[in-house]
Amino acid sequence: MAKVKLEHIKKIYPNGFEAVKDFSLDIEDEEFVIFVGPSGCGKTTTLRMIAGLEQLSEGELWIDEKRMNDVEPRDRDIAMVFQSYALYPHMSVYDNMAFALKLKHIDKKIIEEAVMHAADILNLKELLKRKPSQLSGGQRQRVAMGRAIVRNPKVFLMDEPLSNLDAKLRVQMRSEIYKLHQRLKATIIYVTHDQTEAMTLGTRIVVMDKGEIMQQDTPMNLYHRPQNCFVAGFIGSPQMNFIETLCMIDENQVYLMHQGQSFEVSSYLKEKLIKGNYHEKEVILGIRPEDLKIQAVSQNSIQGKIIIKELLGYETSVRMAFYEKEITAMVSSEEVIHMDHELKLYLDMNHVHLFDAQTKQAIAHAVDADLDVKGRNN
Repeated sequence: MAKVKLEHIKKIYPNGFEAVKDFSLDIEDEEFVIFVGPSGCGKTTTLRMIAGLEQLSEGELWIDEKRMNDVEPRDRDIAMVFQSYALYPHMSVYDNMAFALKLKHIDKKIIEEAVMHAADILNLKELLKRKPSQLSGGQRQRVAMGRAIVRNPKVFLMDEPLSNLDAKLRVQMRSEIYKLHQRLKATIIYVTHDQTEAMTLGTRIVVMDKGEIMQQDTPMNLYHRPQNCFVAGFIGSPQMNFIETLCMIDENQVYLMHQGQSFEVSSYLKEKLIKGNYHEKEVILGIRPEDLKIQAVSQNSIQGKIIIKELLGYETSVRMAFYEKEITAMVSSEEVIHMDHELKLYLDMNHVHLFDAQTKQAIAHAVDADLDVKGRNN
């Protein structure tokens, strides 16, 4: 396999639209990197530039320490798996998987060994004689992956390969792709708009918006330590709640005020706000739905009328009105929740996040308090 290096990549179309802006990223050998973001954020355009299907406007692309800017797609030693499967309808599964090797005039025995090896990995041996029209969506996607595997490329590129599948098949195919990466030890770059796919598959996630990298990190760091409001709101389902507050500092006392209601913060967050000189400045308090509790876990609480509840099995998603906002909480389905009734929720202050209201950048995350103490002790 190979390393992939993108240095200050840009894509600017003739009409002046800048689809990708100064994109720089180092992808290590055997990494599973996910590009995730909303539609139109530039993730597929970036993938297509790596594949050679889109020309770079600026910057340099390196694969296995070789500059690829002017190298034809067929000579980049990459394999791409598309959303649409892109199988030849008149060919059998075997011939679809073998096609690229036949074009290179590879020995028939070697082709057969490669196809059978891929079919074994993907449980396709019993389907090799069938045509694509005789396969389910999940089976077709496995064939598309098998076609990529037989080429033994340096890099696998996957562009939303599961978006055409139903919910149950997506879960199954996520597992298949994860196991595939474990077996092949392949370098994989995977594009999706589904943050659940990103969190469950990637060793590293690149969150994009409007052609820029908003943050790149491990799944758990993105979840616990988002660098800005965009990442905080995009990663996690349901998304993080944001409450706009005014920070008031009186000597060593710090309060976050919202509509006359005050929230006390931990000593760690208090120190960050004092050092940042946030007195009488707007601060966004972020808290995830799962960190709002019905049972008291702190003095800080919010109260409002329930407007929507959704039973999700073990948990219930509850949305309530809090002044002019809607706040979402995840509570146990054993809790008795009545529509239009008042509900009081307590903020778990060990998991709140603070963001600058002007820059939308993170000020601090309560989860880092222990790390900060350990760091000072060391």
